[in-house]
Amino acid sequence: MQTILIPTDFSHNSWNALAYAVKLFKDVPCNFYILHVGPLSQSSVKGNSFSLPMSKITPSIKEKLEDVFQRIKQLPINKEHHFVALQDYGNLVSILRKTVEEKKNRSYCHGNQGCIWHSRICNRK
Repeated sequence: MQTILIPTDFSHNSWNALAYAVKLFKDVPCNFYILHVGPLSQSSVKGNSFSLPMSKITPSIKEKLEDVFQRIKQLPINKEHHFVALQDYGNLVSILRKTVEEKKNRSYCHGNQGCIWHSRICNRK
């Protein structure tokens, strides 16, 4: 099964990346990981604390993710497509790297200034 990471900031470009990935992999069984990374200031970490960030999805982000999942239901998806919402706090690049390693993502798709970029970020076979 293909694993695809799609970061989102809930923008139009992020949605286009998700829709593009679903279309691109329409005939391939996939797990789509939809990742939102918020700034560390929005987590429960205060100052130079050793506390861990909240593991729960905050209510406003949860609502936005629910909206995304409602929109996904309107796409022509393969019955073997599975969608998982993820949220973390901190540096975007560090979180992306960590998520790729943990989820063994083979593909990455994101929207950028109206352009959709799809690239392989892992050299796994």
